[in-house]
Amino acid sequence: MPVGMVNSIEIMVLSLTTRKGTADFALTKEQALLIAKTMKATAARLAAPKAS
Repeated sequence: MPVGMVNSIEIMVLSLTTRKGTADFALTKEQALLIAKTMKATAARLAAPKAS
């Protein structure tokens, strides 16, 4: 490790809010990227909103 570098832990906190309350999840970078990829794929499969 180069001089002056400090080990750091990279986490992302995902907060989900529902009618029953809020749940917080601490994710690693890999977990966060997998969730983002899954959300993007799901959004692409959703039907387009109907025009009024």
